[in-house]
Amino acid sequence: MDGFLFHIHRGMLEFVGFEVLDPVITYGPARMTERERAAALDSVRESVARIAATAPATAR
Repeated sequence: MDGFLFHIHRGMLEFVGFEVLDPVITYGPARMTERERAAALDSVRESVARIAATAPATAR
């Protein structure tokens, strides 16, 4: 997946100044059980919470 995303992250986003975060990838969510899907969503929530906790506050 890193090879696939490299050109998007590096060539498009970093090129124009964005700081690219590590992706949260879930493989085959349509084939997951409810419990597996809930665990995958929890992983996304934790990732977003970590980003929010470490992001610097900006004045608008």
